[in-house]
Amino acid sequence: MNACFFPQVNHLDLIHDQYPNATFVLNLRDVEGWVNSTIRWKKFGSRSMAERLGRCGYPRLKIAKAATGVDGGEEGMRERLKTLFLRQAENVRGFVKKYPSHNLVEVAIDSPDAGDILGREFFGVPDSEKEDELCWNQHNVNTDEKAKRREVIKTLLQENNVKEAQDVRSGS
Repeated sequence: MNACFFPQVNHLDLIHDQYPNATFVLNLRDVEGWVNSTIRWKKFGSRSMAERLGRCGYPRLKIAKAATGVDGGEEGMRERLKTLFLRQAENVRGFVKKYPSHNLVEVAIDSPDAGDILGREFFGVPDSEKEDELCWNQHNVNTDEKAKRREVIKTLLQENNVKEAQDVRSGS
């Protein structure tokens, strides 16, 4: 089984065949922020999203499969991820230019105007003018709060403050 199936990267032609008038939403953000987020995100297992993405090949983007997700050390991984991000954005733009039956909505998801852009494109009304203005809010805020909390817990446990550590862990 191929664990690297990204139809939005390698199978845009199949999407076009099935949905020739589809609107594509290209989520953009600061590339360094995206790279950092993929390095920190470890929801399933011990490898980061960056390591999993690094193990995949992207023939359409002319990015060969790496032997490991971290070929070239952390700097090599960062460069590979930046290349992936930037080439995918160009890939989608070029695809929509080639097939003008599609619409392309580019949204800088780290912009405070992201919700208004999506609301305008899909509902004709900026998100901030709708009754439920939280329709397009940000759900996956990846801050350093978890890391800070882990450090506090670690310090408390080293000082034998088990009860306080449990309270911090549970959010009390």
